[in-house]
Amino acid sequence: MYRNSQIEAEIETYALDNALNARHKLVDNKFSARAVVVPHTKT
Repeated sequence: MYRNSQIEAEIETYALDNALNARHKLVDNKFSARAVVVPHTKT
């Protein structure tokens, strides 16, 4: 289904410095997508 574009993955990316905010959203059940914490973000 993904290959046929019938479903779409939604991902929110958080810098490691912002991981605590991502955790708060997780605890408060406010994610509408997958969350990924990365060590560095592109600027």
